[in-house]
Amino acid sequence: MSGHWVESGIEQVGVGPYQFRLAGVVGLLNLADAAEMMLISILNPTLACEWGISAAQQAWLTTTVFVGMGLGAVVLGWYADSSGRAAQTRLSAAIVVACGLGSAMAPGFASFVLLRFGVGFGMGGSFVSNVLLVEGSPAALRARVVVLNGVCWGFGSVYISTLAGFVMVPGLGWRWLVGLASAPTVLALLLIEWEGDDLESARWFAASGQNDKAVAVLERAARMNWSGSDGGAQAGRTLQLAVPTGAAAAAEGRGSGEKGSMAAVVRSYRETFLKLCVVWFCVAATHFGMVLATTEEVADMDSQAHARQQCEGSYGKHNPYKRHAAVRGLNDTSVSALYPHCAQALTSQDFLDLRSLSLAEVPGEIFLGK
Repeated sequence: MSGHWVESGIEQVGVGPYQFRLAGVVGLLNLADAAEMMLISILNPTLACEWGISAAQQAWLTTTVFVGMGLGAVVLGWYADSSGRAAQTRLSAAIVVACGLGSAMAPGFASFVLLRFGVGFGMGGSFVSNVLLVEGSPAALRARVVVLNGVCWGFGSVYISTLAGFVMVPGLGWRWLVGLASAPTVLALLLIEWEGDDLESARWFAASGQNDKAVAVLERAARMNWSGSDGGAQAGRTLQLAVPTGAAAAAEGRGSGEKGSMAAVVRSYRETFLKLCVVWFCVAATHFGMVLATTEEVADMDSQAHARQQCEGSYGKHNPYKRHAAVRGLNDTSVSALYPHCAQALTSQDFLDLRSLSLAEVPGEIFLGK
């Protein structure tokens, strides 16, 4: 089987700064994905009040993001196999940043939906980026590093709900919130650019027939991990790698010729593939359903008079009641009747509740990862 020597090299490298570096990039991307997803549940009531969109349009916005995620996972997953994990991670982060910042400046609902589709597309690739950390970790650590996804996801929800409390309640407006939600992805993109090709997976290099580059990655990882352990006692160690050469290397290259082929995966792991599809469908439907329903549960659904007070307190000078009244010549009562969704405007207490509920995910993830 292709890549046994890479597996041996990763086990020899052990755990240290090399994995911490990968975890920093992947963790930031997971945190950013959670922030972008929770952002939708926070924005729906806000946009209903801002643009007067219906419940069906709110559902369409959410659905569009998930459709983008599904397509992004397929397209960018193929790109990760064909062009490299690091290249795919860089592209995914760039798409999320570009579309995220663009949606903060969207002039209307249609353009906003289109740009959030782009954010979802990039997020689908960010999930694939977890492969970088899994492929760079020893076998005994792989199950635990996957838990990093859940832990960072929890902190990402905490980040966006906290940020919303500081941005929305003072009246800066939802556009500032959407723009600042991209900050973790911007930081991750800067780290990716700083690391450059050093971030690439040794496994991918070996599967692509670039054994010399795979060896270089493993040697660099060994230097990083060994130089800081046992007071530098391991610094003189040398990796023992049985790198295939000649005919053996050619045979291994032929064996990996189907990399990136979904047909090869289904053919070789049909039963496992189908089981995982069912499991992840159920997990995603349950988890994302709860995330999106959380805002509805904590929203204060009081009287229309209190709804106007919430809108004025939450949006300040961006108060949609005053803007629509000025444009259409309506008084506050008439606008309130036309835009009943403004009753869902979130308060500072709502954002505090969201933060507390999001933080509750973290202990569970840590416990299950032990």
